[in-house]
Amino acid sequence: MQEAGVSTADLSALARLVAYSTAFDVLHTVDSGSGCDDVEDAPGWKLMETTADGEETGRDVGGLHESLLEFEEARVAVAE
Repeated sequence: MQEAGVSTADLSALARLVAYSTAFDVLHTVDSGSGCDDVEDAPGWKLMETTADGEETGRDVGGLHESLLEFEEARVAVAE
C-alpha cells in the first residue's frame, strides 16, 4: 500500500481501526451472553467477577464493549 502512495499515518490509522473494531466485536459478543441466537436451546455464557482465590462474587461483568468505547473516546480526546 505504501508503494501505491498510502502514507504511514493512514496505514497506522487503518490498523488501529481494525484492532479496535475486532476488540469491540469480541467484547460485544462476550457481553451478549449467548453463543448462537439461531438455536433455541444453545448454551450461553456470563463473565463473572471472582475473588483473588477464584471464588465467584455473584457480580457479573458486563458492558465491556461500552468501556472500550469510553476508553477510545478518552484516548482520542488526549491525542487531539
